[in-house]
Amino acid sequence: MSEEFTAARACGFEDMALHRVDALVHTENTVSLGLLERRGFKNEGLLRDCFYLNAKYHDHYILSLLRPDWNTHGEQ
Repeated sequence: MSEEFTAARACGFEDMALHRVDALVHTENTVSLGLLERRGFKNEGLLRDCFYLNAKYHDHYILSLLRPDWNTHGEQ
């Protein structure tokens, strides 16, 4: 998973010249949340009742990685 993740970020920042990449993570998905934070993503807050699935609303965290953060994270 790590290699694919690194390749996807490089594609966004290098090939597509993006300034920002967002990620939405279900609040109970601690594994994905930890992976994103270890890769430099910053948790920007909680999106309450963000998704409706199986007759229930679910909260999600929104995280972002900015190009300057990625450039200083040492994985270019």
